[in-house]
Amino acid sequence: MMLQDKEDLIQALKNNCVLSEHHEEIAEYLQPRCSPVIYQKNTHFHIQSNNINNVLLLAYGALLETINNENGDERAIDIIKPGRAIGDYEVLSDSSMDMSMKLITSCKFFKIQASDYLSIIEKYNYWKKALKCCQARISKTKKHLTALQLSNHEQKIKWAINQLRDKETNKLIARNIDIASVIGCSKETVSRVMPNLSKD
Repeated sequence: MMLQDKEDLIQALKNNCVLSEHHEEIAEYLQPRCSPVIYQKNTHFHIQSNNINNVLLLAYGALLETINNENGDERAIDIIKPGRAIGDYEVLSDSSMDMSMKLITSCKFFKIQASDYLSIIEKYNYWKKALKCCQARISKTKKHLTALQLSNHEQKIKWAINQLRDKETNKLIARNIDIASVIGCSKETVSRVMPNLSKD
């Protein structure tokens, strides 16, 4: 693993809800065992499996978890940012996974074998912490859904823009079509409202 990969792995672990506490030790353990993989912007992929072999730890970039509504339109239901692990709770609960994703930037993941992930959880006794992080994620999703149901288009777009900003640069990392997918409106509505927001 190259030096940059090691630094990216350490940062991703540091940002992870479950693995942050011992991130440097965990990085040393994972270095020879995990592999980095990069996907380009606008890549779509689907994970459907009864047997999850790997956890994907997001090092940088952002992606949307998506579903298709009854009209066949793509709708984002979650925003995944650095530090988030995909497949972690499925591995911990030994359950199946069915997830569609769309990358809104290029993304770098670290592919961690399920057995290695479970070994880390066991070694540091992270079971309770993993449960708390899962509950926090569900609570956050509920709040987001409530905000999107009760707000007008302008408030929804403001919320989405805030969610889709890079923490370090404060730059918007998504296009109007991605914002529209997150809040469930048309791209044209976002284009019409955006200029008014810049005046605030």
